[in-house]
Amino acid sequence: MSYIKKILVVIAILGLVFCGVKVYDIVQIFSGSNTGFNNEKAYVYIPTETDANILKDELFPLLKDEVSFKVVAKKLGYTKAKAGKYTIKKDMSNLEIVRTLQAKSDLIKVVIPNTNDADVIAKQVSNQIEANEDDLLVFMNDSLYMSEKKIKFETLYKSGTYQIPWNTSAEEFRSIIFKSYEKRKKAQ
Repeated sequence: MSYIKKILVVIAILGLVFCGVKVYDIVQIFSGSNTGFNNEKAYVYIPTETDANILKDELFPLLKDEVSFKVVAKKLGYTKAKAGKYTIKKDMSNLEIVRTLQAKSDLIKVVIPNTNDADVIAKQVSNQIEANEDDLLVFMNDSLYMSEKKIKFETLYKSGTYQIPWNTSAEEFRSIIFKSYEKRKKAQ
C-alpha cells in the first residue's frame, strides 16, 4: 500500500470514529437520562400567568444538564411553558421530559369537604388547585349564577372527590362542579 493510501485510510477511520462519537452524543442528548433527583418521581407546577423563568425555577433543579434540555426543547418546538402540573419520573430523557411538558396537565383529586360553609370549602380547594381562596369565594357565592342555574349552594357544592387539572381557575372550578352536578342529576 502506498504512503498516500495509508494516510487516506487513517483519515477515513478517524472521520468514522469522530462521526460515531458525534452521533452517540446526539443520541445521548435526546435519549439519555437527564433527571438529577433520587425519588421515583417529582412534580413540576407551572402557573397560568407565568414568565419565561418558570422552567428555570421549577424544572431545572430536577435536571442534571439544563443545556441539553434546552437543545432538545428547541428542536421539538417547546418554546413556551404550558400551565399545569406535570410528573417527571426518575431517569427520564430530555425527549420524554419535553413530551410530558407538551402533553395535557396531570389531573389531580380535589376533595370538597362535607360542609355548607363556603369559606371552608374555598380554603381547602385553594390548597389543592391554582385558584386562590378569594377568587373561589367570589365564584362560589355568585347569587346571580345560582339563580340562573336554579340551584342552591349546598346542592351544588356537595362533598366528594373530583378529577381536575391543577391549573383550574375559580370560574372553571365552578363550571366543573356544575357539570358534575348535572351528571348526578341525570343519573338519578
